[in-house]
Amino acid sequence: MPSLLIDDCELAFDDSGPRRATTLVLLHGFLGCKEDWQTIRAALDRRLRIVAMDLPGHGRTRAAHFPQHYSIDGICRLLDALLERLGVRDAIVVGYSMGGRVALAYALHSQRPLRGLVLESASAGLADPLQRRLRADEDQQRAAALERHGLRTFIALWESQPLFATQAALAPSTRELQRDLRLRGDARELAASLRAAGAGAQPWFGDRLATLTLPVLLICGALDPKFSTIAEQMFGVLPDARRLCADGAGHNVHLEKPDWFASALGAFADEIASNNDNQGVRP
Repeated sequence: MPSLLIDDCELAFDDSGPRRATTLVLLHGFLGCKEDWQTIRAALDRRLRIVAMDLPGHGRTRAAHFPQHYSIDGICRLLDALLERLGVRDAIVVGYSMGGRVALAYALHSQRPLRGLVLESASAGLADPLQRRLRADEDQQRAAALERHGLRTFIALWESQPLFATQAALAPSTRELQRDLRLRGDARELAASLRAAGAGAQPWFGDRLATLTLPVLLICGALDPKFSTIAEQMFGVLPDARRLCADGAGHNVHLEKPDWFASALGAFADEIASNNDNQGVRP
């Protein structure tokens, strides 16, 4: 399994597909890992280059002694360094939930040119300072519970949230695989991630959406009313956005409707490549 030492952080990643093709960078959600994207990668990596990384505190990326890496800004710096090491000049960055918040921050702040952005069940943060403080307190409490009670108990509570109720309809083998991947994590690392990169710690990016001129694909599940509304609100502000809502899916669209998600992602990459060709830009 490839990894790179970047600023004392051992960053685990996968890099597959043709090197001269359009590059997709896949960022998982909280409690996830790069293996969460296996089905999507299998559907697309014959024609697209796909880079998937374990975010700090997740999977096999460890940064316990370097807390600066856990924040949204810290993750963006690591991502930028990884793409530089891999020779990725530009890319389409795809993020789910927490990974979507990271992807949005990267698109807004990185000097690296991006071809596009895909936000799956993601938000621009919390606009109200009071709501951010309350969420930060909640994240602190969850992190303390994770450290106190352990990963298995925390995962059971996390999966029982109404936000993930639609996943009860998934095949038992799919749910078991997701839980097994989550159980590979480390409670201390994940607690640090929750404190530093939870929604309560993230600045509000909503007032900058109108400046984001690159193509953006917003993906949500029709059975996830909260994030469907957020996607609709972002769609109304972003200058170059398209919004897709997956019927019969909840918060985690790429897990619940992988074929639909891979098709939408491939079509978006094709659209961007076609636009670049028409403008005389080599893909």
